[in-house]
This record gives sequence, structure tokens and C-alpha cells, in this order.
Amino acid sequence: MSSGRTLLAILLAAALAACRGVPYAPAAAAGEDDLPLRAALTGALESGLPASFRMAHRVVIVAGERQFDCLGVLVMRRGAALRALAVGEMGGRLFDFLARGAEQRVLLRPEGMPEEPLCEGVLADLLHLFDPRAGPRARAARAANGRLALLVEEGESTREYLFDAAGETLVSSLEARDGEVVRRASYSAHRLFPGAGRSLPARIVLENLRFSYRLEIDLLEFSADSDPDAAFAVP
Repeated sequence: MSSGRTLLAILLAAALAACRGVPYAPAAAAGEDDLPLRAALTGALESGLPASFRMAHRVVIVAGERQFDCLGVLVMRRGAALRALAVGEMGGRLFDFLARGAEQRVLLRPEGMPEEPLCEGVLADLLHLFDPRAGPRARAARAANGRLALLVEEGESTREYLFDAAGETLVSSLEARDGEVVRRASYSAHRLFPGAGRSLPARIVLENLRFSYRLEIDLLEFSADSDPDAAFAVP
């Protein structure tokens, strides 16, 4: 079976699997130090990365007892656009995702693959991981374990970013909709990559609870990109 067909089988099984509803319990709101804490956590979330950058990852997609390995290449203009490619072991492109403003498209996918678990699943996962933004409605919170959280409410969804007790290192995040967790991620093995103004997680594990799959992502390369426009041009 070709790599594309293997991946198709994995993700089709994931898309048809029963969703596991996990209730969302938000962190308790902070007290008098809400404003300075919010500013500090917003800075920790958003600062240190250039306006545009490129990343290369080794990605393992796990659904049930099956998994698929691929190379991921991502180009980001923060707050504006994302382009992501998934390349199989033999070098052929398997997926091509584009997010540009309100536009979100799956430009390439294996024949027969449903678009919903890709656009609302994987593409939304990538935006959650690599384009985090606090926004004007963010608020600071303190978790029961002493860690610090930044909560962002947008419409019917809530994003929660959890930091270490010092408020400097992102250790986990989640997104909830209608009272249930949609996706959650952990970040580890932080280290400094050339071109980044702060340490980045070399290891990310994201679990998508809506479509019942897991992404295991290892950062291989990072570089600032002063001219990413060509990556967002679509024929």
C-alpha cells in the first residue's frame, strides 16, 4: 500500500471514530495582579519569534493502533498567513495547507480523503500550535498546580495556554468549544534555535479529541524568513 493510501486509511478511521468528550474546566481567574500578569504571559506567548519564519518537523500521525511518519515543512507570517506541506518517505507531497486571513484551504490531499478532518482538524491544529495570539479578550489565571495560564475567549471557543510557575515557558495548551476540549497539546525539550529570540519546544504532542488522532512533532530546523511571499502564492 502506498504511503498516501496508508495515511488515507489511518485518517479515515480517525474521522469515523467515536469522539471522546472531555469536559473543559477553566483555570480560576487571577486576583489583583490580573493586568500585570496578563501582560507578562502575553509577552511570553507572543515575543521572541520573527515576523516570518520557516520550520521543518518530523511528524508522526497516530490514530488508534496505526501510525504514519512524514516530514512537515511550515512557512508562517505571524497573524497573517500559514503554508504547510507534508512530504512522504519517498519525497512526494501528501498534503498542502494554506491559511491566509479568513481563508483556509486544503490545496492537496489524497484522493478520496474527506476535507473536514483536514481543514477543521489538522489545519486548525497547526494554527493553534504555531500562530498563538492573546488578543484583547485575554485574561490571566492561576491553575491549581501553581502554574500560570492565559485564557483567550473568541466566540464559542476558549484557548488556554499554561506556563510554568515563572510564567516564562509554555508547557501545555488546549482549545475548548461548547464546554468540551477539542484539542490539547504539550510542549517539551525547549532549546534555542538559530534565528529565534527565545527557546522553542523541540517536542510537541497534540491530541485532537474531535477526530481522535494524535500528532507527535519534533522540530528539526528553524529559520527566520524575510521574504515568505512566494510560499503563499497559489497558482
